[in-house]
Amino acid sequence: LISALLSSGSKLTDNIRLLVTSRLEHDIGEIVEEYAGSIWTQTTENINGIAEDIYSYISNQMEKFIKKGILSLKQCRALAEKAEGNFQWAATVCQALHEKQKAGVKIKKHLDHFLSLAPSEINPLDRLYESILRDILDPKDTEIMNEYRQIMSQVLAAQEPLSQQSLIKFQSAYVKH
Repeated sequence: LISALLSSGSKLTDNIRLLVTSRLEHDIGEIVEEYAGSIWTQTTENINGIAEDIYSYISNQMEKFIKKGILSLKQCRALAEKAEGNFQWAATVCQALHEKQKAGVKIKKHLDHFLSLAPSEINPLDRLYESILRDILDPKDTEIMNEYRQIMSQVLAAQEPLSQQSLIKFQSAYVKH
């Protein structure tokens, strides 16, 4: 969208600003490089207060648990510090804590588990995603694991990201054969 807007030659009025958030993936990097004179960029590494913004986000997302006395602001602060400036990590943990837990698993236990995860050397999200998948998927359930492998093989085989509609068509074609 941004590339199309910038390449169309159309000029936005001076009082219109667009805010785009993204990981700096290869295709995004190309656009940033191509239109370096027309756009302003900033990474989270250079933003003062990102930790405080993450804390605000977490405490807002955990509000119902805080009100019930299940979690405290101190625990929200610990999560924000554990995120180490990675908003996606914080958002993923918040979403996971809101998911229906297995019988007998308490939110505090789940939270403690996330806080205990060591950061991955490759990607800070790797261990978090792995932990969530292990909690959701039962490796002993061959039917679930086969379905998971089938879906992941389709996603990984795609040369570029596919829309949900394209993935559904791809999967239905795969199942028929």
